[in-house]
Amino acid sequence: MKNEEKANESNRRMFLKKAALAGFVTTVGTGTAYANESGGKSAEELAREVENADDPEEAFRRLSKGEQKKVVRYLTVTDHRVEVTDGNGNALTTEDASAMASGCKSVTANWIGVNGSGEELYRYNQQVDWCYDGSTVSNTYRRRWGDTDSAFWQFVGHKDNTERGGDGNSFYESWTQGHFRLCAGGNIGCVQHTYPWIETFVRSDGSYTTDSNEGSQL
Repeated sequence: MKNEEKANESNRRMFLKKAALAGFVTTVGTGTAYANESGGKSAEELAREVENADDPEEAFRRLSKGEQKKVVRYLTVTDHRVEVTDGNGNALTTEDASAMASGCKSVTANWIGVNGSGEELYRYNQQVDWCYDGSTVSNTYRRRWGDTDSAFWQFVGHKDNTERGGDGNSFYESWTQGHFRLCAGGNIGCVQHTYPWIETFVRSDGSYTTDSNEGSQL
């Protein structure tokens, strides 16, 4: 059993290495270009007005070029945070090494893109449910989806996916990558693309590990 676990861990590390190289991120960073703008309504005020309009695209087109730049700057993802929860929405850590004889668990990992003010703009999610008896996993279930909290951020879809193990095996591993883009409309078009990925590894003893990041262009 120990040899099998070592082999699985070695395969898992190779799996993650390949996964990290699979995607890429293309970003036009607008934050620096517009950092010195001043006067008039703030970027947040303009973004709120546009997003709350009946027709956000039309409201954005009516703005001056300087105001449009402020809105784009405010809606640009500059950082991220990671959340992990159980089936009841309770916060979890990214890794649980505790071993249990048997039972069932659910773990959901969220990669959240935020702007310079820490406001959530989108989140990429992966949920994995499984049962375990100390030797094998069963009733494995995986769900993945994307959410956006801005009128101009779009979830394009899933870019890549890999699964290993599963029912009857000592583990189940799922890796998924999504594609989000910021498209402001008008003459600006799409100015930012991000490709977050999430990996979840669950075991027959009830333990699990989650990891997440963005792909990078080599």
